[in-house]
This record gives sequence, C-alpha cells and structure tokens, in this order.
Amino acid sequence: MKLVAIAVACVCACAKQSPQGLPPAQEWKPVDGPAVHGSNRARTEQPPDDEVHRNAQHPAPAAKTLEKLAGDRFALGPYSIAVPAGWTEVATASEMRAGQFKIGADAELVIYYFGPNGAGSHQDNIDRWTGQFSRDDGKPLAPAIENTKLLGHDAVLVRVTGHYRAMAMPGTDAVDKPAQSMLAAITGSPSGPYYWKLVGSQATVHAHRRAFEDLLKGMKLK
Repeated sequence: MKLVAIAVACVCACAKQSPQGLPPAQEWKPVDGPAVHGSNRARTEQPPDDEVHRNAQHPAPAAKTLEKLAGDRFALGPYSIAVPAGWTEVATASEMRAGQFKIGADAELVIYYFGPNGAGSHQDNIDRWTGQFSRDDGKPLAPAIENTKLLGHDAVLVRVTGHYRAMAMPGTDAVDKPAQSMLAAITGSPSGPYYWKLVGSQATVHAHRRAFEDLLKGMKLK
C-alpha cells in the first residue's frame, strides 16, 4: 500500500510540471476564436503578459544598409569606403554584421564587427577561416598571409583556394563545395577590429580580388 501511495503522489507531482522551457500551463491565456480546422483545440494560446512585454521592449532589429556619404562613398563604422562597381549591398539585421555584399553570381562579402575588443587574436581567426578549406583529399592547405598597415593600424590579408566546408550557423546552411576561394582581412580602427570575409567560386573571387584590395587600400577614417 505504501508503494502505491508513493506512486500516486509522484504521478500527481509530475502532472503539475510544465514542459521544459515553458511556463506552467495555467499561466497561458486563451484567446477567443473559432476552432482550427483539423485540430482538437478550439482556441489558440498566447504567452503571458510579461513575455509579450519583453518582446515589445526588445523587438528584432531592423535590416540596415550603409549610410550614403558625399562623393559616392559609404559609412562603415569609423570608415568611409568606396563600393566597387557591380557589388550589390545586402541589407542585414545581424548586430554582428557591419555590412554585406553580393558579388557576381556566386560570391559574398560579409564584414563583421564584434566591439572594440574584437573576437580573438588575428591568428585565431585566420586559423578558423582557413580551416574551412582543404584539398580535395581532405588534407590542409597553406594560405597566403600578408601582414600590413592600413590607416595607421595593423592589418592582415589572407587568401586561400580549395574545397570549402562550413558548418550550419543560425540563419545559414551548411556548405560543402569544391573549387572555392576566400579573400579575408582583419583591419584595425579607433573603434576596434573589423573582419572581412569574401567567399565564392574560384573564378568569381579571382575576378574581384583587385576590387577587394582597392576597397581596403582606399578606405578613409570619417
């Protein structure tokens, strides 16, 4: 009898718990409305008022583009840049992406900014980026790395070509493509480092290498 009583008590206790990550069921408020076809629920549910309030206080950021400046230049953080002909800006809502461009039919440049302290050392980022490339047999590649200065700050330029494999990230799909190239750079500024990563087919990236390098060399501080 004691075992039966304990079992009943446990079942009752479990019945009172809500699914993991959700508030208890009684905190959810029903919304009047017609039954949904094909569903055994006559009403939909909405989150508690405090959750609605949180969402109102922290709405999803709006997609942004670069501010237009005089002389066909654009503001990118502390920089003033001239966008190469044929590059199409892509609006981005990510707080980590300072800018984004579609290049040709199958290449993309994303410029990241993580705050004044950046995101790891130059070598950490170079290793992570180039680690996504390998020979067709899976063996590692040796990237071309150039240390230089831009606008009085240390900068590094990286080039690599090979089989590109990248894990899926929030908002992006996994990538597994041969014959891909990357042009990358880390540039310093009074606001901290900016991370530039251009990836696409070998032919497209090669065709736009000069434009990418000219963009970096032609940057100015606002």
